[in-house]
Amino acid sequence: SEDFVPVRDINQELVLSVPGLLSKLVDHATRLPYNPRFPSTPSEIDHWMRFIDDHISDELALGEVMTNESYPGGFVADPCTSLVDDLTDRVEVLYILGLLLVGKQRKQVQHSLADLQLIPKLSSLFDSFIWRSNGGRQRSRLPGHNQGCECSPEIALKIQLLRLIHSFCDHSEYKHLLMSRCEWNELGRIPPSPAPAVLRLEACDGGMVVAEPVFPPPNPLLMCRGSRGLLTKIVEVLKKEPSSSTHRFWLSRAVESYLRGGTSHQDQVFLLRRGLLQHITASLIQTDSRHKETIQSSFDLLGEMVKFSFEACRQMDAILNTESKLKKAMTMVNNNLIDSNMFIRAMVLAAGHFISAGGEPAEFARQSRLMKNFREFEKHVKFVVHLVSILKVTDLTQENVSCLNTSLVILMLARRDDKLPCLLHCLVKFGNSLLSNLRCLLKFWQEHYLHKDKDCITLEKRDRKSTRLNSSHARYL
Repeated sequence: SEDFVPVRDINQELVLSVPGLLSKLVDHATRLPYNPRFPSTPSEIDHWMRFIDDHISDELALGEVMTNESYPGGFVADPCTSLVDDLTDRVEVLYILGLLLVGKQRKQVQHSLADLQLIPKLSSLFDSFIWRSNGGRQRSRLPGHNQGCECSPEIALKIQLLRLIHSFCDHSEYKHLLMSRCEWNELGRIPPSPAPAVLRLEACDGGMVVAEPVFPPPNPLLMCRGSRGLLTKIVEVLKKEPSSSTHRFWLSRAVESYLRGGTSHQDQVFLLRRGLLQHITASLIQTDSRHKETIQSSFDLLGEMVKFSFEACRQMDAILNTESKLKKAMTMVNNNLIDSNMFIRAMVLAAGHFISAGGEPAEFARQSRLMKNFREFEKHVKFVVHLVSILKVTDLTQENVSCLNTSLVILMLARRDDKLPCLLHCLVKFGNSLLSNLRCLLKFWQEHYLHKDKDCITLEKRDRKSTRLNSSHARYL
């Protein structure tokens, strides 16, 4: 029923109607000073152990139990309990703020949190964190914990903070608050792309050309202080964290969320200049042991960075400059199709876009060994075969349904280039079961997306293809 309103939306509206609640939550989660912190103490766990040692020594010296507030206005307890309560409260408040950024009220909450200076406050709190990469020596792990274990009192806080940043940036007009003022000025000096991303609507949709989004200048009072914004700080931590780090997943997700939505050439170049693409590419081909979550988040981030970006694709081509490196990269892509499908989609779209743009981008797309793996018709056929083969309608999840979308993008590009009959003829060679499975998947897509305008619009914005994903394409297929 159109009159049905989810209970979640009702509850969110009620919570947000409480005067001053958001302001109190933001101040509570980001308050400083952040404890325990001591000068010249290398690792996070060392700070906690020193705090406990000092507390025990003071109690022994005084001969009585010490008490204090866990935070101004909080419960009175012994210092250790107060410290743990303070940390737990911060985690819970960050989690609540993240929940308020999901659902019908998302835009309103993004606006309110921006006005409350959430981002510069999170940036200051981020400075207090100690990561494995900058923590110096590590203490011995507890019995029963493996060598790579990252158990620490603050791990939940770091993850919830990164999740909150991810939710705040998701299709947000306030994402540039993650920059400092000087970084925003740098963004404005980045020259335009030789192959700008545009969305050409078909005649039935008006035939207009939609250019890259233009973001209004952010309010300087709401931006990060100093020379480095929160985005740059996250990138620097990501580049230094070990490949086995638990945090890499959410660090990558936060940056990916910043890039997601309409393609922004300036944002992509800004991150290219900070060595992010080189780091992510190298980490995928140089590390022997990888976690599935890290592979997926790395490929998704790469997909956002190379999406219609001539500079990013050219830089990746230069990084994979030997046959062995390129082979290892493509092996990673083909052996992890569910995790890499967003990257495949971005590269296929980029190759077609560069050729359509002409000039230097078209020449690069035709000559590059990397782009050859995503440009050639035979490669497209193989991608469709492999992606469709690993999917079943009964097994579709939020994790693997993007493989169906990637297959559909390739089919639509083939239709645009008048190659769809040839592509379908090639699929026949792989048996009727493949075509039957493809038909079932396309039928599912039609029922799922064509009756959910929001999902369709989101897919269009992510891909910004030269042929729009609309009902006429799906029904034709």
